[in-house]
Amino acid sequence: METWVNFGRLAYGNGTSPTDAQQLIVKGADPTPGTYFIYQGGNSPTECYIVFVVGASHGDGKTVAGAPDTFETNRWYHIAGTYDGNAMCLFIDGQMAASNYVGTITIGNSSPLYFGYNDAFPFYLTGQMDDIRIWNYARTESQIRAAMYNTLTGNEPGLAGYWNFNEPADSQTVLDRTPNGCHGQLGSSMDVDADDPARVLRGPVR
Repeated sequence: METWVNFGRLAYGNGTSPTDAQQLIVKGADPTPGTYFIYQGGNSPTECYIVFVVGASHGDGKTVAGAPDTFETNRWYHIAGTYDGNAMCLFIDGQMAASNYVGTITIGNSSPLYFGYNDAFPFYLTGQMDDIRIWNYARTESQIRAAMYNTLTGNEPGLAGYWNFNEPADSQTVLDRTPNGCHGQLGSSMDVDADDPARVLRGPVR
């Protein structure tokens, strides 16, 4: 899975406050079997990291965390996590940040797919996301780097879901641009409400 993200804040803390983590892509959560998700957290304002999790839960699942990095606010980052049936890999801006050989893990569940939110904990993203892609195979570093700036058609082989948020400004629907048609919505309902994120024009990412 891949996304572009621009952090409005950098989360850190001991994991007991909604300000301690920022969820990016979430499929299932503690303790849902087969969960996988990516989030941003940290131990201090100067020790922030991205974590890619697959497994039964955050507590006993398998994690890959990039080494603490000098993340900044108001800057676009490309984040990708892959699992090939043996190894998990985390990529930041098209470069390998961490890997972990974990063997066979069952992933996938019937929970909703969330962007910028985790339904198990009220950990929201403060910032912006764009161009979310989920594939049915583990992309290589060179594949990720070669296509991260490109606009996709939605018909690329192995592309399971693609959300580029290019709907009209007043649309509550978030379209999956692949033939799978896994469309979503802004916020907690199809009605305009306080939970809705704002649609904005993305600035340059390079």
